[in-house]
This record gives sequence, C-alpha cells and structure tokens, in this order.
Amino acid sequence: MPKLKNSQTKRVLEYMSKGNTLTSKQAFDKWGITRLSAIIFNLRKDGYDISMTTDKGYNRYGEAAHWGVYKLKS
Repeated sequence: MPKLKNSQTKRVLEYMSKGNTLTSKQAFDKWGITRLSAIIFNLRKDGYDISMTTDKGYNRYGEAAHWGVYKLKS
C-alpha cells in the first residue's frame, strides 16, 4: 500500500486496522476530522477495501436519522 500522506489518514487507518468501525461523528469527536468521507475516498483509491453500512437512530431532536459506518475489510 502507498505511504500515507497525512496524520488524519494515519489515525483513521490505524484505528480501523484494529477492527474498529468508524462514523463521521466518532472521527470528529476523537480527532476533529470533519471530512471522513474524503479520507475514506482516498484510502479506497489507494487500494484499501473499506465497506460502508448504514445505521439508523435518532438525532438530538428526537428525529429519525441515519449515518454511514465504515469498516476496513481484512
């Protein structure tokens, strides 16, 4: 795999390499990452096999919501 270009990408890949899933909210809360989807796009472009599923729940206003959950396939 190519050498990683920035520390945000490294953090995401190291975290997901341990079998963890990741959402945009988690990435923001952990590392202040605001564009997780762009990092995932670049990792996929570099050859990493990352899947996304959709999770459902409620937002802070009690309204139905859904979000992507990313996972690095081994």
